[in-house]
Amino acid sequence: MRLASLFSAAAAAFLGFVGPVTNAAPQTLGELGPSIAALDPAVMKAIDNDMYTLSPEFKIKLPHNMVFVTNKDYLDRLSSIDILTIQGDRARKIKFAYWGQEKKPMSLYFKKYAPDTRAQVESTMIEVRYSTVRGFPEYYKIYDSDDDYIEATVKYGKLSHTGDMTLNRKDGSPAGTLKGVKACKWDKLASLLEFTSKPSSAQ
Repeated sequence: MRLASLFSAAAAAFLGFVGPVTNAAPQTLGELGPSIAALDPAVMKAIDNDMYTLSPEFKIKLPHNMVFVTNKDYLDRLSSIDILTIQGDRARKIKFAYWGQEKKPMSLYFKKYAPDTRAQVESTMIEVRYSTVRGFPEYYKIYDSDDDYIEATVKYGKLSHTGDMTLNRKDGSPAGTLKGVKACKWDKLASLLEFTSKPSSAQ
C-alpha cells in the first residue's frame, strides 16, 4: 500500500515520554482566516479535522481524557506518537518519516481506530517540503484513505513567519486560500500539540 510503504524501513524506536491530555481552548474556524468558511467541506476536512490542523499552523490534536506516548529513533528524532484511552486501548497513531539524517519529517501518517477495537477506521498521510533558505514548511500534500489529495503551498512574507496558503485539488483546480498561516516549530514537541477541550455537558 502506498501510504504504508514510506514507513516500512522505520528504525527501532524507544519509549520517550508519556503525558496526560489536558484541557485547552480549541481552535475555532473563525480564527483560521476570513476565507475558511468558503472552503469546500472535503477540502476543509483535509486542512482541519479532529486529528490535525494546518491553519493557522500545523498542530497534532490530542483528544480530552487520553494519554499519549512518544517514541524516538536512534537519532533521537520523534518517530511516532501513540494516543491511548485511559484503559490503555489505542485510539490513534501518528508516524513520522525522514530523509536520511534530516531533523524535520518529510511525511506524517495518521491512523484512527474504532473505540474498543483495533480496527482502523481512517488514515491520512501528509508529505511536507521545506524552503531551502529558512527551512519553513512551504508545501503540503495531504492524502486521504482513497489516495485522493489536496496540495497546499505557503508563500511567506519577507522576514516574516506567516504567509498565505494556496490550496489545489488533485485535478489542479483551485480550492481556496488561507491567510495568516504560520511556520511551525518541528524541534519542539509541545509546539506541535493541541489539546482538545472536554465536551460541554447538556444543560
